[in-house]
Amino acid sequence: MTGNGEAVQTRRARQYALCTFALAYDKATDGAEGVFDQALTNGLAAIVAHTWPGKEKDRKTGRILQARLLLDVIKENTGGTGRIPHDPDAPIADDAEAGGPFGFLRTYTDVDLVTLHDALTVTQAIRHARDVEGDDAGMPLTEDHLKALTALDWHPALRSINDVHVDRDWERDGHSNDVEIDRARRYHDALDEEEIERRRDLDYEAMVLVTKDDIGTTVDDCPVCGAIAFVAREHDGLRGAVGIGHCWVCSYERTAYVAERELISDLLRRAAE
Repeated sequence: MTGNGEAVQTRRARQYALCTFALAYDKATDGAEGVFDQALTNGLAAIVAHTWPGKEKDRKTGRILQARLLLDVIKENTGGTGRIPHDPDAPIADDAEAGGPFGFLRTYTDVDLVTLHDALTVTQAIRHARDVEGDDAGMPLTEDHLKALTALDWHPALRSINDVHVDRDWERDGHSNDVEIDRARRYHDALDEEEIERRRDLDYEAMVLVTKDDIGTTVDDCPVCGAIAFVAREHDGLRGAVGIGHCWVCSYERTAYVAERELISDLLRRAAE
Protein backbone atom coordinates (compact mmCIF):
# COMPACT_ATOMS: atom_id res chain seq x y z
CA MET A 1 0.00 0.00 0.00
CA THR A 2 1.33 3.45 -0.93
CA GLY A 3 2.15 6.10 1.62
CA ASN A 4 -0.99 8.00 0.65
CA GLY A 5 -3.02 4.82 0.96
CA GLU A 6 -1.66 4.27 4.46
CA ALA A 7 -2.64 7.82 5.40
CA VAL A 8 -6.17 7.23 4.13
CA GLN A 9 -6.40 4.00 6.12
CA THR A 10 -5.17 5.78 9.24
CA ARG A 11 -7.82 8.47 8.83
CA ARG A 12 -10.52 5.85 8.35
CA ALA A 13 -9.44 4.00 11.47
CA ARG A 14 -9.35 7.25 13.44
CA GLN A 15 -12.84 8.29 12.30
CA TYR A 16 -14.17 4.85 13.11
CA ALA A 17 -12.64 4.99 16.59
CA LEU A 18 -13.74 8.55 17.42
CA CYS A 19 -17.35 7.91 16.44
CA THR A 20 -17.53 4.45 18.01
CA PHE A 21 -16.05 5.73 21.26
CA ALA A 22 -18.58 8.56 21.32
CA LEU A 23 -21.44 6.08 20.99
CA ALA A 24 -20.21 3.18 23.11
CA TYR A 25 -18.40 4.98 25.93
CA ASP A 26 -19.54 8.60 25.97
CA LYS A 27 -23.10 7.41 25.31
CA ALA A 28 -23.74 10.18 22.78
CA THR A 29 -27.42 10.33 21.83
CA ASP A 30 -27.96 13.52 19.79
CA GLY A 31 -27.28 12.64 16.16
CA ALA A 32 -26.34 9.08 17.12
CA GLU A 33 -27.72 7.70 13.86
CA GLY A 34 -25.37 9.80 11.73
CA VAL A 35 -22.41 9.12 14.03
CA PHE A 36 -23.10 5.38 13.81
CA ASP A 37 -23.16 5.47 10.01
CA GLN A 38 -19.91 7.46 9.92
CA ALA A 39 -18.21 4.98 12.23
CA LEU A 40 -19.46 1.95 10.36
CA THR A 41 -18.65 3.26 6.87
CA ASN A 42 -15.09 4.22 7.82
CA GLY A 43 -14.51 0.98 9.70
CA LEU A 44 -15.82 -1.25 6.93
CA ALA A 45 -13.97 0.73 4.25
CA ALA A 46 -10.69 0.25 6.11
CA ILE A 47 -11.29 -3.48 6.57
CA VAL A 48 -12.37 -4.13 2.96
CA ALA A 49 -9.50 -2.05 1.53
CA HIS A 50 -7.05 -4.02 3.70
CA THR A 51 -8.45 -7.43 2.76
CA TRP A 52 -9.68 -6.96 -0.81
CA PRO A 53 -8.01 -3.80 -2.16
CA GLY A 54 -10.18 -1.91 -4.62
CA LYS A 55 -13.45 -3.57 -3.64
CA GLU A 56 -14.23 -0.74 -1.21
CA LYS A 57 -14.90 1.51 -4.24
CA ASP A 58 -17.62 1.74 -6.86
CA ARG A 59 -16.13 0.54 -10.16
CA LYS A 60 -17.74 3.28 -12.23
CA THR A 61 -17.40 6.35 -10.00
CA GLY A 62 -14.41 5.39 -7.88
CA ARG A 63 -16.28 6.54 -4.78
CA ILE A 64 -16.25 4.62 -1.51
CA LEU A 65 -19.26 2.36 -1.23
CA GLN A 66 -21.98 3.01 1.32
CA ALA A 67 -21.91 0.94 4.49
CA ARG A 68 -24.71 -1.36 3.31
CA LEU A 69 -22.84 -2.13 0.09
CA LEU A 70 -19.59 -2.70 2.00
CA LEU A 71 -21.41 -5.26 4.12
CA ASP A 72 -22.56 -6.93 0.89
CA VAL A 73 -18.92 -7.08 -0.29
CA ILE A 74 -17.94 -8.80 2.95
CA LYS A 75 -20.87 -11.21 2.70
CA GLU A 76 -19.99 -12.12 -0.88
CA ASN A 77 -16.28 -12.61 -0.22
CA THR A 78 -16.71 -14.63 2.99
CA GLY A 79 -19.40 -16.96 1.69
CA GLY A 80 -21.96 -15.29 3.94
CA THR A 81 -20.10 -15.96 7.20
CA GLY A 82 -18.74 -12.47 7.77
CA ARG A 83 -15.48 -14.02 9.00
CA ILE A 84 -12.59 -12.00 7.58
CA PRO A 85 -9.01 -13.31 7.66
CA HIS A 86 -6.46 -10.85 9.03
CA ASP A 87 -3.97 -12.08 6.47
CA PRO A 88 -5.76 -12.56 3.12
CA ASP A 89 -3.00 -14.91 1.95
CA ALA A 90 -3.03 -17.17 5.02
CA PRO A 91 -5.64 -19.68 6.19
CA ILE A 92 -7.77 -18.90 9.22
CA ALA A 93 -6.60 -20.83 12.28
CA ASP A 94 -9.30 -22.49 14.33
CA ASP A 95 -10.20 -21.22 17.82
CA ALA A 96 -8.20 -23.87 19.64
CA GLU A 97 -5.10 -23.05 17.65
CA ALA A 98 -5.55 -19.32 18.26
CA GLY A 99 -6.16 -19.53 21.99
CA GLY A 100 -9.96 -19.39 21.91
CA PRO A 101 -12.37 -16.85 20.40
CA PHE A 102 -10.80 -13.99 22.37
CA GLY A 103 -7.19 -15.14 22.09
CA PHE A 104 -4.51 -12.65 21.10
CA LEU A 105 -3.47 -14.96 18.27
CA ARG A 106 -6.89 -15.03 16.64
CA THR A 107 -6.42 -14.72 12.89
CA TYR A 108 -9.83 -13.41 11.89
CA THR A 109 -12.53 -10.87 12.69
CA ASP A 110 -16.21 -11.77 12.75
CA VAL A 111 -18.43 -9.10 11.19
CA ASP A 112 -22.01 -9.47 12.41
CA LEU A 113 -23.65 -8.89 9.05
CA VAL A 114 -27.24 -9.33 10.24
CA THR A 115 -26.98 -6.99 13.23
CA LEU A 116 -25.13 -4.29 11.30
CA HIS A 117 -27.64 -4.45 8.44
CA ASP A 118 -30.40 -4.06 11.01
CA ALA A 119 -28.63 -1.07 12.57
CA LEU A 120 -28.49 0.67 9.20
CA THR A 121 -32.19 -0.02 8.67
CA VAL A 122 -33.29 1.51 11.95
CA THR A 123 -31.19 4.66 11.40
CA GLN A 124 -32.33 5.42 7.85
CA ALA A 125 -35.62 7.17 8.65
CA ILE A 126 -34.15 9.90 10.83
CA ARG A 127 -30.92 10.25 8.83
CA HIS A 128 -32.79 10.88 5.58
CA ALA A 129 -35.72 12.85 7.05
CA ARG A 130 -38.28 10.34 5.79
CA ASP A 131 -41.94 10.88 6.51
CA VAL A 132 -42.72 7.65 8.34
CA GLU A 133 -45.08 6.68 11.12
CA GLY A 134 -45.52 3.88 13.62
CA ASP A 135 -42.82 1.28 14.19
CA ASP A 136 -40.56 2.65 11.44
CA ALA A 137 -40.18 6.06 13.11
CA GLY A 138 -37.41 6.74 15.58
CA MET A 139 -36.33 3.14 16.20
CA PRO A 140 -33.30 3.34 18.49
CA LEU A 141 -29.85 1.87 18.20
CA THR A 142 -29.46 -1.02 20.64
CA GLU A 143 -26.59 -2.40 22.70
CA ASP A 144 -26.32 -5.25 20.19
CA HIS A 145 -25.80 -2.73 17.40
CA LEU A 146 -23.03 -1.01 19.35
CA LYS A 147 -21.39 -4.33 20.27
CA ALA A 148 -21.31 -5.32 16.60
CA LEU A 149 -19.75 -1.96 15.76
CA THR A 150 -17.06 -2.13 18.47
CA ALA A 151 -16.26 -5.74 17.52
CA LEU A 152 -14.83 -4.49 14.23
CA ASP A 153 -11.92 -3.00 16.18
CA TRP A 154 -10.40 -6.47 16.45
CA HIS A 155 -9.32 -6.19 12.81
CA PRO A 156 -5.69 -5.03 12.33
CA ALA A 157 -6.83 -2.31 9.91
CA LEU A 158 -8.52 -0.63 12.89
CA ARG A 159 -7.46 -1.42 16.49
CA SER A 160 -7.82 2.25 17.30
CA ILE A 161 -10.50 2.62 19.98
CA ASN A 162 -8.01 2.18 22.81
CA ASP A 163 -5.94 5.10 21.48
CA VAL A 164 -9.01 7.33 21.57
CA HIS A 165 -9.80 6.05 25.06
CA VAL A 166 -6.33 7.07 26.26
CA ASP A 167 -6.60 10.48 24.59
CA ARG A 168 -10.02 11.16 26.13
CA ASP A 169 -8.86 10.11 29.61
CA TRP A 170 -5.82 12.38 29.26
CA GLU A 171 -8.00 15.32 28.24
CA ARG A 172 -10.56 14.73 30.99
CA ASP A 173 -7.93 14.34 33.70
CA GLY A 174 -6.33 17.59 32.59
CA HIS A 175 -9.65 19.42 32.57
CA SER A 176 -10.63 18.03 35.97
CA ASN A 177 -7.29 19.15 37.41
CA ASP A 178 -7.77 22.65 35.96
CA VAL A 179 -11.18 22.83 37.65
CA GLU A 180 -9.67 21.61 40.95
CA ILE A 181 -6.86 24.19 40.80
CA ASP A 182 -9.40 26.96 40.24
CA ARG A 183 -11.51 25.73 43.16
CA ALA A 184 -8.50 25.58 45.49
CA ARG A 185 -7.41 29.08 44.53
CA ARG A 186 -10.86 30.47 45.26
CA TYR A 187 -10.85 28.65 48.61
CA HIS A 188 -7.41 30.05 49.42
CA ASP A 189 -8.49 33.58 48.47
CA ALA A 190 -11.48 33.30 50.80
CA LEU A 191 -9.21 32.79 53.82
CA ASP A 192 -8.02 35.86 55.73
CA GLU A 193 -4.29 36.60 55.92
CA GLU A 194 -4.02 35.59 59.59
CA GLU A 195 -5.52 32.15 58.91
CA ILE A 196 -3.29 31.63 55.89
CA GLU A 197 -0.17 32.45 57.92
CA ARG A 198 -1.29 30.17 60.75
CA ARG A 199 -1.70 27.26 58.37
CA ARG A 200 1.58 27.91 56.54
CA ASP A 201 3.55 28.03 59.79
CA LEU A 202 2.49 24.56 60.95
CA ASP A 203 5.01 21.69 60.75
CA TYR A 204 2.96 19.28 58.70
CA GLU A 205 5.68 16.66 58.42
CA ALA A 206 5.88 16.37 62.20
CA MET A 207 2.10 16.42 62.54
CA VAL A 208 1.53 13.69 59.97
CA LEU A 209 4.26 11.36 61.18
CA VAL A 210 3.22 11.69 64.81
CA THR A 211 -0.52 11.33 64.28
CA LYS A 212 -0.47 8.72 61.52
CA ASP A 213 2.89 6.97 61.95
CA ASP A 214 2.94 6.74 58.18
CA ILE A 215 6.53 6.25 56.98
CA GLY A 216 5.54 6.48 53.31
CA THR A 217 3.97 9.92 53.68
CA THR A 218 5.79 12.98 52.34
CA VAL A 219 5.12 16.69 52.69
CA ASP A 220 5.87 18.75 49.59
CA ASP A 221 5.36 22.24 48.20
CA CYS A 222 1.77 22.80 47.06
CA PRO A 223 1.60 23.53 43.31
CA VAL A 224 -1.31 25.94 43.90
CA CYS A 225 -0.48 28.05 46.97
CA GLY A 226 3.21 27.24 47.35
CA ALA A 227 2.97 26.28 51.03
CA ILE A 228 5.01 23.33 52.29
CA ALA A 229 1.76 21.66 53.16
CA PHE A 230 0.98 19.16 50.42
CA VAL A 231 0.57 15.90 52.33
CA ALA A 232 1.03 12.91 50.03
CA ARG A 233 0.20 9.52 51.53
CA GLU A 234 0.69 7.82 48.15
CA HIS A 235 2.73 8.44 45.03
CA ASP A 236 2.44 7.72 41.31
CA GLY A 237 2.67 4.05 40.37
CA LEU A 238 5.39 4.55 37.77
CA ARG A 239 8.34 6.07 39.64
CA GLY A 240 6.89 7.12 42.97
CA ALA A 241 8.00 10.67 42.31
CA VAL A 242 4.73 12.63 42.26
CA GLY A 243 2.59 12.78 45.38
CA ILE A 244 -1.10 11.95 45.63
CA GLY A 245 -2.97 13.80 48.36
CA HIS A 246 -4.13 17.20 49.65
CA CYS A 247 -2.71 20.56 50.55
CA TRP A 248 -3.61 21.36 54.15
CA VAL A 249 -3.55 25.10 53.46
CA CYS A 250 -5.58 25.62 50.28
CA SER A 251 -7.23 22.13 50.11
CA TYR A 252 -5.98 21.34 46.58
CA GLU A 253 -6.28 17.62 45.80
CA ARG A 254 -4.03 15.75 43.36
CA THR A 255 -5.47 12.41 42.25
CA ALA A 256 -3.59 9.30 41.13
CA TYR A 257 -4.51 9.99 37.49
CA VAL A 258 -3.20 13.54 37.69
CA ALA A 259 0.01 12.38 39.42
CA GLU A 260 0.79 9.95 36.61
CA ARG A 261 -0.16 12.57 34.03
CA GLU A 262 2.28 15.06 35.57
CA LEU A 263 5.05 12.48 35.73
CA ILE A 264 4.60 11.51 32.07
CA SER A 265 4.51 15.18 31.03
CA ASP A 266 7.73 15.80 32.93
CA LEU A 267 9.44 12.78 31.36
CA LEU A 268 8.37 13.88 27.88
CA ARG A 269 9.56 17.42 28.54
CA ARG A 270 12.96 16.16 29.68
CA ALA A 271 13.25 13.88 26.67
CA ALA A 272 12.48 16.80 24.35
CA GLU A 273 15.13 18.93 26.05
